[in-house]
Amino acid sequence: MADERASETRRKVARGNLFAAVPDHLLDEVFSSLLEMQTEKGGKVLIERIVSRQHSSPEGFWYDQKQTEWVMVVRGSAILEIQHDAGVLGKNPEEEVEEGQEKEIEKIDLGPGDYVHIPPHLPHRVSATDALSDTIWLAIHVFPSDLPSAP
Repeated sequence: MADERASETRRKVARGNLFAAVPDHLLDEVFSSLLEMQTEKGGKVLIERIVSRQHSSPEGFWYDQKQTEWVMVVRGSAILEIQHDAGVLGKNPEEEVEEGQEKEIEKIDLGPGDYVHIPPHLPHRVSATDALSDTIWLAIHVFPSDLPSAP
């Protein structure tokens, strides 16, 4: 019985190394799924490694994702830009922001061990990654449930 449980546990264990199998030549960023699983409430969690080599988001492009994202730079460096409504930076998040206001850009310098939690639908982009070495990121995406919302 104990051997059956140990065997069952071994089947569920996944192993790897974030620094293994980094391609020599990269034209684009490389996204590698490390773990993808459904949550009990019908959502999804995706953990991925991202390898950037002097990459940045296209000029004028902003990610606007439905999922929550937690991202950490493991190796290298990056500059992340977050787009806020004007007057939001330094304000209490409970305060109202007038519609149609200008946008403010927050620049966040990230080095090894630095992480950022990006809530859903917060526009963000990568303005630069390390010019001298690969930037390796660990990203955790938490997707909402696809269940229909109550009327």
